[in-house]
This record gives sequence, C-alpha cells and structure tokens, in this order.
Amino acid sequence: KAYIDTGVGGPSLVNYASGVLLGFNTIQYEYGGSNFNTTTSEYTIPSNGVYQFIVRVSLGATQTTTLLGIGLYRNAEVNPQIRNGKYGANIENMSTNIYCVAGEKWKVKIVVGPISIEVLRPWTEFIITKLS
Repeated sequence: KAYIDTGVGGPSLVNYASGVLLGFNTIQYEYGGSNFNTTTSEYTIPSNGVYQFIVRVSLGATQTTTLLGIGLYRNAEVNPQIRNGKYGANIENMSTNIYCVAGEKWKVKIVVGPISIEVLRPWTEFIITKLS
C-alpha cells in the first residue's frame, strides 16, 4: 500500500490538474519485494498473474460538486487501461482485476481535473495485490 504524505507541517490539500501523476511517495507496507518506486510512483509487476488494483482518492471538502476522473495506466501508454470518475462525494474509489505480465509498470493519474486532494492523512492510496 502506497499513499501521499506531505510531511509534518505540510499542506493538507494538494491541487492536481488533468494529466498529472499522483505522487504516491510513502509505502505503508509491501510484501514480496521492493516493487513500488516512490520516486516515479510506479508499481512494477514482479511476476505474471492476475492483480487487483485499488485506488482511493480523498477529496477536499469543497470538491463535492467537481468532476473528478482518475486513470490507471500501464507502462507509457497515453490512454488509461481503466478510468473512473463522477460528480460529488468526498472519496472516489476504483477497483479492478487485470492479468499482468512481469515488468509492466503501473501508475495513477488524474484524467479530469483540476481537483484538490486530501494528503494530510493516508486516505489517498494505491493498493496492488497479486490474486493468482
């Protein structure tokens, strides 16, 4: 599990424009190797199989009427493999299962923005689990 952390005294909200990579810079836990790169915010698939990807974005309190779109990207592809978004709510969730090949790199970007994201607590997160 990786999340965004601005550190003690850092901002509680960060604005993200469309097309911007979500900077997951802190690893809460990682089992089975060092596959998440906090510099690039990319997860590298260690072995072929079906993986579950979960993305949760916690929005600022004033963002409940703003359209948000998040996308899950493989390697250097221009278009997301999976895209999700809606108006309203304080949290946007995306979950999907995908067959992946070893060496693929996965990341999360804002597809529709700008949006203010809660970053003071680990509520904006990126979780990857190998299912089979």
